[in-house]
Amino acid sequence: MFIYLPIYLSDYVSESRKLTMLQRGALIDLSVLYFQENLRLNYKIEQIYRLVFAFEKEEKEAVDFILENYFEKVEDKPIGLFWVSKSLNQLGDKVSKRLEASRKNGQKGGRGNKKKGKPVGSDLLNLDKNLDENILNETKLNEIKLKENPIYQELVEKLKSVLEAKLNRTIKATRWDKEFKRLIEIDLKVRSNPLADVERVIQAINDNYGKEYFPIIQSASSLRDKFSKLESYLERNKENSNNFENYKCYVR
Repeated sequence: MFIYLPIYLSDYVSESRKLTMLQRGALIDLSVLYFQENLRLNYKIEQIYRLVFAFEKEEKEAVDFILENYFEKVEDKPIGLFWVSKSLNQLGDKVSKRLEASRKNGQKGGRGNKKKGKPVGSDLLNLDKNLDENILNETKLNEIKLKENPIYQELVEKLKSVLEAKLNRTIKATRWDKEFKRLIEIDLKVRSNPLADVERVIQAINDNYGKEYFPIIQSASSLRDKFSKLESYLERNKENSNNFENYKCYVR
């Protein structure tokens, strides 16, 4: 199993520009799983859904899209069907060579002192280590912030209650708090009161669910993906309501 997955920003941006937010998440999760499983996904599709926490319909569709467009299904008689990615295999080869270089440097006594010079590739390896530590620290910090701010869980409970009443079934709100966190702190960051806007949209789902042209929402991720459509629906209804009020005044 590989201990890390390098992500080259220029490649990621160019490849993911045409993807939706859910598809980008599926691409990263599947890439991580692929490296964890030594560059192959020897699983049935339902197992893959579970391993990347794809439980909602939209999340499963995103996983299907990435597998179909970024991976290739291969059949090996002793093993059976599995998924492979040529681009991730090439990346894995680079990581293996880098780790092998690190192992050989260690056998020679490590980095050495300034007089003897540094082993080839040592600066790059240390850079990767520092990046890994920074990413780990940032992840822990985000988790702490998430626990310290209960408002995201409150939004989860509100949306979950509305959807369970509308859909008449129990819903698993897996990772919904993270979706609300990203929605408020990233997507709506420039707004003066993003929390109020999110609560207004949740109330709109409660008031308008099932109506003609109202977006279908079944999870926090679909709410985030369709947030602009939900607000557009509210604006259209507001205009229609104002026009109707003006008409009533006119006919009087």
